[in-house]
Amino acid sequence: MKDGNSLVALLGKSEQDGQVKEVLANFGINTPLPRPKKGEIKIYVEPANKGIDFIFRYAEVLFPGSSDYAEGELIFDTIFFYPQAKGKKKEDQIALPFGLSVEFDRGHAYQKFGKPDWSSPRGNADKWLMKNISLHLEFDKDLKSIRLITISVHAG
Repeated sequence: MKDGNSLVALLGKSEQDGQVKEVLANFGINTPLPRPKKGEIKIYVEPANKGIDFIFRYAEVLFPGSSDYAEGELIFDTIFFYPQAKGKKKEDQIALPFGLSVEFDRGHAYQKFGKPDWSSPRGNADKWLMKNISLHLEFDKDLKSIRLITISVHAG
């Protein structure tokens, strides 16, 4: 799967979902996933040199009181896209979601998504809350390119 929008569509799904398992396998990640360490609620999954990382979080933390998931089940919660990551092979590149590109500056983001719901006091990051996800863009210091795209489950 080389399409960021398809990955975003899997957010909120169980680690046991067939599509989630397929994506993990395509990134060379073995399932079942390891459990978080005692006292922790999430695990980081970091495919080597792919310019992308994932977080899986316990269902009972994301969806308290839900009977849709087994206790201890992990949910695909967050995707980190690193558009400027070094060492990525061309065949491993993933199309960024929402039509974003590394060349997107802050002005482009505001035109596309409107006024953000939150902006960093440091001035180089913005967050938009959408129906069921949160989109966080971190820009380079000059605000002319995207350094990090974080998309996570948002109960909205």
